[in-house]
Amino acid sequence: KLDGTYDYNYQLYRLSSYAGHIFTEDNKLTVATMDLNTDRFQELRTAYREIGYKQYREDINDSTSKVYSYVTRGVSHYVYYKENENGKYTFLDFAQYPTSDYTFVNHSSFSYRVEILIYEGNEPMSTLYTDDLTNFISLCVSEVGRFEWKLPSQYKAEIYYQDENSQSKIIDYGYTFNTDAFIYPSSISDLDNLYNYCISVFEQNGFEFSYTGKKGVCYVYKKDPNEQYGFAVYIMKDSSRGFVRIINSIGGIDF
Repeated sequence: KLDGTYDYNYQLYRLSSYAGHIFTEDNKLTVATMDLNTDRFQELRTAYREIGYKQYREDINDSTSKVYSYVTRGVSHYVYYKENENGKYTFLDFAQYPTSDYTFVNHSSFSYRVEILIYEGNEPMSTLYTDDLTNFISLCVSEVGRFEWKLPSQYKAEIYYQDENSQSKIIDYGYTFNTDAFIYPSSISDLDNLYNYCISVFEQNGFEFSYTGKKGVCYVYKKDPNEQYGFAVYIMKDSSRGFVRIINSIGGIDF
């Protein structure tokens, strides 16, 4: 623990989806989180260096090569490692997110969430992108309202899939209670076009505008116009990090 932190600042999760990857039931990804009101990200990484972890570089045998990092949900992850006796590495994979990204209960009680991915392997994680959102759509609506969706070449997406066997701990994590799509343009200058394009895709496939929230807009698909409720998607544009985020549900009271 960092000085001045307590048990309530830390949680441990076993996730079935991360950065576009799917993890099996017997090989879920271990993620530790630390919720704080001050920025102590650098201090945490320094503490691991002091106990022998090294920062992973693009050429692991060249200490002057470029530091390895990858981006998921618009934030850079930095990777530290130790070599194991079996020839593989234990990776500690760090990133810091604003808690406003999350949907877990009381997320607004803190300002920062540090995520530490813990895994073993021969190389660190990278983001798995896709241009096919058809499977994502199948999780958003019933069979009647489903449609195929393949992104134009200038866009790419990463999906955080809902854990079908989610427990309360998974729900509290704040990304796997709903299925999220993060869609990126090839240039930040194209973000507005991407946002409008995503809205038009849903409108063209029978979704109707429902309401404007704090961070985005909600669209709803109803099999019958007289239905009180339907299948909702919530569409947000993050201009600072350059993506459009779509949740397969309403966004929640903070969204």
